[in-house]
Amino acid sequence: MKKHGYKVWLSILFSLFLSVILLPTETKAAPYNDGYEVDDQGFRLIHTYDELRRAALEATWEDQYRLANDIDQIDSKNDYKLDMNGNYLSLDLNGYKISRSTVSTDNALFRVMNDAVLEISDSSESGTGGCYFTNRAGNHTSVINNMGGALYIYGGTFDIPDTEGIDTSILLLESGQTYIEGGSLGTKDTKVDYCVVLTHQNMYTEVPVCYISDGTFYAYYGNIEISPVSTFIKYGYLF
Repeated sequence: MKKHGYKVWLSILFSLFLSVILLPTETKAAPYNDGYEVDDQGFRLIHTYDELRRAALEATWEDQYRLANDIDQIDSKNDYKLDMNGNYLSLDLNGYKISRSTVSTDNALFRVMNDAVLEISDSSESGTGGCYFTNRAGNHTSVINNMGGALYIYGGTFDIPDTEGIDTSILLLESGQTYIEGGSLGTKDTKVDYCVVLTHQNMYTEVPVCYISDGTFYAYYGNIEISPVSTFIKYGYLF
């Protein structure tokens, strides 16, 4: 009887052992745009300019991205801007800076078009996150060009360090909707012409709209430039 009881207990223990090791483990499905390092809050971490370009092209509303370090990009490449075409990018600067200096045909760091959505925030306590763009060969240079999407600015500093000989604005709004709810457009030492330029030259696109509820503005000539004024009055967007 004792030997039989011993075998029964061994059988029970072995069954329990098997049930534990064979339990299904919870796995996180790899997103379609896998390959990013993910932090403990579920943010995909951006280390390089190429990773940022990829995020701008592939991101969806389900994804959240966060800078992991400063990104300093120097190049002479055409069509190398951060293009958003109909997708959704939520980007936390996380106290770091995106800086691109180029001699090319690119006139902006970010371009938002075809109903794309770009959200930029800075969750860092230091508040040192920012986006900077310089193009010595540009006609009108801006940090963000909204051509028909939705742009939300919640935090960060946006500036153009080198403005000599070119027309500049932090934001160039040609269509779509822009919401400024924080951050700093320009700095105290900025030489940028305007913080925000609203312009409408294409009769086939909607007139741009800009809502401002918070933020700091620095510019050489003025905070907001509207051109042509007659178009905005005609459509009732200037009042």
